[in-house]
Amino acid sequence: MTTETTAKPAPKIGLKAIEDATAATVFCDGGVDAMIERITAEAKPVKTDLATKAGRDAVASAAYRVSRAATFLDELGKEHVADLKKRAGAIDAMRRTLRDGLATLKDEIRAPLTAFEDAEKARIQGHDDALAAVAALLAHAGDRTSTEIEAALVELGEIAQRDWQEYEARAVSTIDHVREGLRKELATARQREADRAELERLRQEAAERERRDHEAKIAAEAADKARAEAEAQAAAERDRLERERIAAEQRAQQAEADRLAAIEQAEQDRQKAIEAERQRVADEQARQQAEAQRRERNKAHAAKINNEVLSALVGCGLTIEFGKLLIAAIVRGEIPHTTISY
Repeated sequence: MTTETTAKPAPKIGLKAIEDATAATVFCDGGVDAMIERITAEAKPVKTDLATKAGRDAVASAAYRVSRAATFLDELGKEHVADLKKRAGAIDAMRRTLRDGLATLKDEIRAPLTAFEDAEKARIQGHDDALAAVAALLAHAGDRTSTEIEAALVELGEIAQRDWQEYEARAVSTIDHVREGLRKELATARQREADRAELERLRQEAAERERRDHEAKIAAEAADKARAEAEAQAAAERDRLERERIAAEQRAQQAEADRLAAIEQAEQDRQKAIEAERQRVADEQARQQAEAQRRERNKAHAAKINNEVLSALVGCGLTIEFGKLLIAAIVRGEIPHTTISY
């Protein structure tokens, strides 16, 4: 790996301080301060007479050399930093290769032990899951039917056939406890279901008696209702005929009143139409007169503005005839970006 940046030749600017400068000699502890002191000692001019051109040129030349030196040293430092970053990147890449290679080797060496540990964890987890499944068979005690409990007993028998290995004693104790609990729950569930069946039978018998009594009551009420409806219908028919007679007389009277009112309304509408036409004619005459007056005022105002514009144009040297032509063109919109405000 390269450890030194290739020396960059110093520009020929008349400063010996930078002729042999390298990144290693400048950018180290105390190197920058030393370089500034050397350039200062070499470039800072002695007393110069600024009143003369030679004196002014000497000051400008010294400042220019310092500026060139600053540019060179800054570029030297920039290249040095780039080289350091490049070398750091290469080392990081080797570190990653080292880490990845040794991590792979570690996994390869430990693989048999990891496989054994995983298998052992799976075996123990299998026993724990089986015991949890046994205990879960009692989780819903009191809520299940006898059929569901019988299915739980069958499932318990299947789990009990497992090769429990070192869990044998614990498994036998747990299974016996759960089997006893399921049997007690089964007896209770069967009794509960028998009691419910008896209650359902008694409920259905009571419901049947209530249904028969209800139907008999409905039949009696229907007969009474039919009789009352027949009597009410006859009375209603008599009332209807009387109402129709009275209504016919009232309709005749109303028809006559409506006829007379229509005649009177027609006469009123005719008079209103005559008056409305008279008013319309008067309004139209007033509107036409007002419109004529407005046009006259607008014409007089426009003429006044045009005369003022014409007067200004004549004042600017235009003839009256050309001024009138120009104003007419502006009014017609023939002159771009130009208008007259009225």
